[in-house]
Amino acid sequence: VLLDAVQCAEYRQQLRAGLHRIGPWARDVLEELNQRRELERLQQQKNDKEREKEETFGRRFRNVEDFRQVDMARVVNIISTPWHVTNPTAGRKAAAIKAFYDNPQAGIYTFNPNTGLRAAAAATGMSEIEQGQRWLQLWTEVLHKVKKTRGTCYVMAKGTDEDNFELEGGAQHGEVEIAKGFRVPIKNGRK
Repeated sequence: VLLDAVQCAEYRQQLRAGLHRIGPWARDVLEELNQRRELERLQQQKNDKEREKEETFGRRFRNVEDFRQVDMARVVNIISTPWHVTNPTAGRKAAAIKAFYDNPQAGIYTFNPNTGLRAAAAATGMSEIEQGQRWLQLWTEVLHKVKKTRGTCYVMAKGTDEDNFELEGGAQHGEVEIAKGFRVPIKNGRK
């Protein structure tokens, strides 16, 4: 409405003539402007809250940054989980374990191989096939940091007993044995 030259000219004439009443079309324009301002204000508030949340609780790391966090954290935990593509339920639970144990302000980082190893492969220029072939090697490199920082290996498995559970992922048997060999504490992540 403000772009309509005729209506704008009429409004200016009313103001010059000393008429203090606002015409109906001007009320509509003002209402529309106020609605737009309110929408912009609400969007800005939403953006500010999201920014504040990220700063307060730490950023959720993008996949490329995920693997780098291993070097920066004070304590690193790791998850042994089936591949999320073949077992989506375990993949979701692994993501929930990561979200629960991550505490960036305290320097605690939980490595989810479903996202982190993909990032490591991308960072080193590995193909998806190479990543699959070197999965255990990459996982073990993270486990070195877990041992050094006295972190924990959370195992996504069927059952709730710490010593008696069923592994579903193809690489998990090797991951658990390596964690035992490193003397890293192992906890059942499905409790």
